[in-house]
Amino acid sequence: MPSEETQTIERESIRKGEHNMDESKLEADIEGEVDSDVKRRIEKAYMNDDRSELIVERLGGNDEKITVEMRTPYSDETHTQSFISPEMGSLQECPEFVEFLEGIGVSPLDLDDVVGTTVPAKFSKKSGWVVDRSQLISSTIDENLDSNNIDENGVVENRDRPVINWIREYPTGAVALTLIFFMFVVFPFMVIGLTYI
Repeated sequence: MPSEETQTIERESIRKGEHNMDESKLEADIEGEVDSDVKRRIEKAYMNDDRSELIVERLGGNDEKITVEMRTPYSDETHTQSFISPEMGSLQECPEFVEFLEGIGVSPLDLDDVVGTTVPAKFSKKSGWVVDRSQLISSTIDENLDSNNIDENGVVENRDRPVINWIREYPTGAVALTLIFFMFVVFPFMVIGLTYI
């Protein structure tokens, strides 16, 4: 067994790159090749990580649940997402499914468009590829922001009621206008009315 001093010198020479390797072993390492299956799997995994998406392959289900089958773009890894099915005839029974459809930009009336759609995804060591709900929600909010339905604070703007939108945006101005209205319209009528009684 080498002495402690010899082991320390060897460790230091390895750290500095001064160690002597057997020339034949070095040549054998250089002449080696990369397994094509390993290379292909690594490349596909890299491209899947880069895209971070799943592609919808099938939408199915039964009376109790809706299932969306998806796969990664560059390999055959699959993920199935299940949602509650509307048993009583209302989409209010399945808000997660409606949120999913909004996130991928598909109307409930155009379900044929779901197949082939890409869905934001992330990889979890525990469960593999899963739908990234935070990206789905943020893409829905971004879409609504672009169409002026939701402001930056997440408040839904009602286009049919511009006065309410103005009051939400300028609450101090609304209070000031209310006071002015009472001072110059309501109060004078009250005074005139009281003088004739």
